[in-house]
Amino acid sequence: MSKPPKMMSYFLFMQEQRKLVPGWANKSNNELQALCDPLWRKLDKTEKEKYKKMKKAHKEKVRLEDEQRFASVMRVDIKTKVLVGQVDRPDIVWVTKVREMEEVQKQLAKAVMVGLPIEEVKVGT
Repeated sequence: MSKPPKMMSYFLFMQEQRKLVPGWANKSNNELQALCDPLWRKLDKTEKEKYKKMKKAHKEKVRLEDEQRFASVMRVDIKTKVLVGQVDRPDIVWVTKVREMEEVQKQLAKAVMVGLPIEEVKVGT
């Protein structure tokens, strides 16, 4: 699962302007950015702080949603044996349930392997 893009204060400002200013709803992000840049630069620190608070609230909301989603998936009362497949990073570890792996091994054992003739490859063909 990929992470959603980081939410920036400026992006929240742009989205608010898209909703508030008539005719900006259908603008592309590039067009909207060109229109919003001068407005953003004119905002003082206290006005920009509003968007920083919105960003923090959004970040906390996403964190809580992630926490709830993982809590519903991860049941700590059940223990399952797993086989570690690959460790990409300390926070990304690929695992497979041992039972599922055993089932795959059984299916592979039943598979019939067929040898194909090796054709001679000549230079220039």
